[in-house]
Amino acid sequence: MSKLKYLALTLSLLIMGSCATPYGPKGARGGYSEKQINEMIFQVTFEGNQQSDKEQVRTNLMYRCCELTFQHGYRHFIILSDDSILHEEDQRGKADVTLTKGMGSMVNAQVEVQPTSSNIVGIFTIQMLAKPEVRYASFMIDVEDFMENNEHSIKRK
Repeated sequence: MSKLKYLALTLSLLIMGSCATPYGPKGARGGYSEKQINEMIFQVTFEGNQQSDKEQVRTNLMYRCCELTFQHGYRHFIILSDDSILHEEDQRGKADVTLTKGMGSMVNAQVEVQPTSSNIVGIFTIQMLAKPEVRYASFMIDVEDFMENNEHSIKRK
């Protein structure tokens, strides 16, 4: 392979590898997954990578919730819990740790750690609704409406 072709290939791989997480099932660069809790309740996760912003992760997460709801034959859902996090394993900095044993004996220590990841992880637990319910009107998600209004912002694999 010529040096020019090798350089072009390397550059294109670097550019592709540095992009925000594309929309699709979870893979090496992030994506969605879900866990069924019961017939109408799911925990849905979308994991971004270090180039993903919070807004895109949340839009992708909502879009996956809509797809999943639609695939199960429903048109509406509500979010029961939002456990989304900025996943920062081993946050950089120093931490003061105080250890005690019994009464009166304490040991203070300072620990320095380096970050290993700073991915945004969106996690919703949703309940699909068989029909729209008035009591949920202010926070119920209309699947077709959300998907239609957000299709343009979904960057597929």
